Amino acid sequence: MPEIHVSPNEGKLLYLLAKLTGAKRVLEIGLLGGYSTIWLARAIAPKGKLVTLERMRNTSVSPVKIWNAQACGHWWRFDRAMRG
Repeated sequence: MPEIHVSPNEGKLLYLLAKLTGAKRVLEIGLLGGYSTIWLARAIAPKGKLVTLERMRNTSVSPVKIWNAQACGHWWRFDRAMRG
């Protein structure tokens, strides 16, 4: 995993911040390993929405694997960002 990955403590902090603020909508820029996605997905309010944008075609994880593993398909959307 590259140096820019989210550590377990950083993931917990993301969870805590999203939970304490009562986040209903989250926009995540960049997927990499999907670790922060899972923490944020667990924190958002019921009927919330998590959108992840990724520019690179070959991320280290399949968005579908996160989707299925976390049973979050009804409120998580993954988009490949347009190259400009």
